[in-house]
Amino acid sequence: MRLTADRRARLLERLAILSASHPTAKGVRLLLSAVASETGCSYCSLVRVDGEDTRLVFSRESRSGVSGPKADDAVRPLARAVIRNGSPVMRARIAQSAASRSFTEAGLAAVSVVPVRLRRSTVGALCIGSTSPFHEPAATLKLVRIVAAHAATLLDRAGTDEKLHGALEKYNTLFRGVIDAVFLVDPRDGAIIDVNPQALRLTGRRRNELIGSSIFDLHAEDYQASAHAAFERVRTAKWVAQIGPVDYVRKNGKRVPTEMTASLVSLGDRNVIVAILRDLSEQKRAEVKLAASEELLRIIVEGTLDMFFYVHDVKGIFTYISPSVERITGHTAAFWKDHYTKSLTDSPINLQVREYTERAMREGIAAPAYLCEVYHADGRRLLLEINEKPVFKEGKVIGVQGVARDITERKRLEEAILESRDTLNRILNQTPLAVMVLDPRGNLVDVNEAWLRLFGAPGKEAVVGRVNVFHARVFKKSGLSDNVAAAYKGQIVDIPSVVIDPRSASPDLQLTGAERTVHARMFPVTGGNAMLTNVVGMLEDVTDRRRLEEQLIQSQKMESIGLLAGGIAHDFNNILGGILGYASFVKSQVPKEDKIFPHLETIERSALRAAELTSQLLAFARGGKYVVGPMAINDLIGETVELLRGSIEKNIQLQASLDPSSPVIEADASQMQQVLMNLCINARDAMPGGGTLTIGTQRLDRPDAFLQTVLDARWGPYVKIDIADTGVGIDRTIRGKIFDPFFTTKEKGKGTGLGLATVYGIVKNHGGFINVESEVGVGTTFSVYIPAVEKAAERAAATESGPTRGRETILIVDDEETIRTLVSDILQDKGYAVVGAGDGRAAVEIYNERGREIDLVILDMTMPGMGGPETFDKLKSMNPDVRVILSTGYSQDERARDLLARGVKAFVQKPYRIDDLAVAVRRVLDAPPA
Repeated sequence: MRLTADRRARLLERLAILSASHPTAKGVRLLLSAVASETGCSYCSLVRVDGEDTRLVFSRESRSGVSGPKADDAVRPLARAVIRNGSPVMRARIAQSAASRSFTEAGLAAVSVVPVRLRRSTVGALCIGSTSPFHEPAATLKLVRIVAAHAATLLDRAGTDEKLHGALEKYNTLFRGVIDAVFLVDPRDGAIIDVNPQALRLTGRRRNELIGSSIFDLHAEDYQASAHAAFERVRTAKWVAQIGPVDYVRKNGKRVPTEMTASLVSLGDRNVIVAILRDLSEQKRAEVKLAASEELLRIIVEGTLDMFFYVHDVKGIFTYISPSVERITGHTAAFWKDHYTKSLTDSPINLQVREYTERAMREGIAAPAYLCEVYHADGRRLLLEINEKPVFKEGKVIGVQGVARDITERKRLEEAILESRDTLNRILNQTPLAVMVLDPRGNLVDVNEAWLRLFGAPGKEAVVGRVNVFHARVFKKSGLSDNVAAAYKGQIVDIPSVVIDPRSASPDLQLTGAERTVHARMFPVTGGNAMLTNVVGMLEDVTDRRRLEEQLIQSQKMESIGLLAGGIAHDFNNILGGILGYASFVKSQVPKEDKIFPHLETIERSALRAAELTSQLLAFARGGKYVVGPMAINDLIGETVELLRGSIEKNIQLQASLDPSSPVIEADASQMQQVLMNLCINARDAMPGGGTLTIGTQRLDRPDAFLQTVLDARWGPYVKIDIADTGVGIDRTIRGKIFDPFFTTKEKGKGTGLGLATVYGIVKNHGGFINVESEVGVGTTFSVYIPAVEKAAERAAATESGPTRGRETILIVDDEETIRTLVSDILQDKGYAVVGAGDGRAAVEIYNERGREIDLVILDMTMPGMGGPETFDKLKSMNPDVRVILSTGYSQDERARDLLARGVKAFVQKPYRIDDLAVAVRRVLDAPPA
């Protein structure tokens, strides 16, 4: 079933007209016929439940190719289910099978059934069927829902208009059939406007003799004064007067004792006095006096406001129009009789006016209430609602009488209300806050689009009326149920942070939203009587904001700890430099057979172990990245996987999923391997019973969801490295501490607590970021993000070897005397001449005096007074070709790289061993001049 835009618009216009003007069984048939003709569907029915025996009653329109009765039987189970559950059913393509035989026998290849709702109750179902599959199921379902809404409006208005029509008939019955005489009197002069048949019998006069005559002419001579006084009291005081006994004089002169009740009432735009006379000679009428008078007054007031009456003869000529026509249309009754058709506008709804009237005259069938648009005398358009019924005499139709009501203002107000409601709905659905409306018992009665997205609900029908905030698991688990209770007590509730996991809801709700942190606000809504009508909840998704706050706090904490760790490592490296250096130096002077040699090895191993810890502290402090170059991360991961295979238990499956398009990164290969090894060993330890360890890479040309929440992430390509395990997971309560130095959950002696701290420092120092996602009992994934570069990967250089001795002169600049003495001893043992300086100023002075004989300077980075960088600048200004080796134990890697770029020939990390220092010295001295 496909619709062009024009046919869709025409259908919606026809539906609007039908729902507004045909609130009867015929209106239902016209609606079904309109849907079938405009959409081309072959079967259309409106199903309602018979209130007496719960049978399904079908109103149906079927076309060629479909058996109507068989189609009714096929859709009956679906209609019953939709009416019972209130949920639509869509079968866009009905397959040929035994289960669908009833549909194929009826000729149906597709069917859609939606509920017809009135005031939140399902009163029926609208069924649309086609001999071919629906090509656009979603659009079809939406259209069927619109038709169902018009059907509901039609049924609703049918009930209302039937009540009004019944009231008018009841008025006619009571006014004409009441046992008392009723006079409608003009309060200005006492002229009789209308009388009922009983008034004719009471006075013995014909109707034309009474209408227009004075009410006072009917009173006896001796009652004239009291009659005028009573009339004046009723007219001016506007109260109900009981007058009696009063004698009325019949046409034959006979006096009739009566008791009269008179009151002033408004009929439309005029006031009339309603006088009810009881013939006291017939006392039995006293039993119904009060009921008759009250009912008559009520019907007159309620049934004739803003209406005019008109009657047609069999030729369609007006024979009577009430004077109210002039008040409503601005035209006189005489004009209306002769020029009625000239007042009709060009609106399409006027096409049905003559049709309904002629049909009532021809077939004697009362027309449903319909609309008619006319021009006011001043040119305005008026919308009239008309009810007609045929008038019979001796079984033949002799005319049509009806009532017309001006509903222009009502329609304008209805449209304004609908527009206001649409505007409110648009505002509600477009607000970024998730809004939910609860009834006084905590049931969900409305939500907006943001709420559906937050909770992952398929639509409003999936949750509205099916969720109670006090009983639903998703709200009880988050603690929101406890807080919302305060809103039901009249308080405004503000909950800055609450975690909602829609997946914890009942399975039948089908909520698929992810776990989110929300800022919840709840407030009560009261009605005009100050009674609670609703509670409104507004949920703001603050997950990303909380994550950013946590990142800022974590970053500040890590920065502070890093500064502390770097400072400690600097001082500790100087101490270790002496211990490790002298242990290595003395060991080189002692034969291996000497009994002290093993003790020297123990000292050296201990110092090396301490140096390793210091190196980890430096890495955490975002330092130590000195051997940097473009590299292919996939190659490094391949090497790491081969190293891991020998250290991971056989019950752990090691997998690699590497993106071949991963770009090159610029990194220190040894440190990046340290990151991979640390994360993989942690993953191994998290799977004591076995599992799967997966290492994967992915090219990111644009930031993913995590990088979009990172404040200082650049907009460019990244390499994402995922290391995932299926282990025990990390509890939420400790997740914020895992990167802290010396924090560990391992047993004593099985971890230093520096592994993840080292990883964090290395990744940050490479301009990258790290994220962790974990669920207890499911596993953990660490994601490392490293910026990509547009360079070609380099191969690792071969390990250097060569002579370590020489006879050159070397200037050692270091503020630590122990380091200066150690280096002097090492180099002098290698044959070099050594000159020492305790700070930068002393070094500059020495070089100024002996610069020609100094072949190499070993320069400490951090010194009091003039530091390493400033000293290097002074030396270079004195000799542009000065050869300098930089040495430091602090985490100033950026400054070290800067000096290397400005002309420093090599770098040696403290603490160092004899061979490392000797090789670096010889390599620099032997290098050709720049």
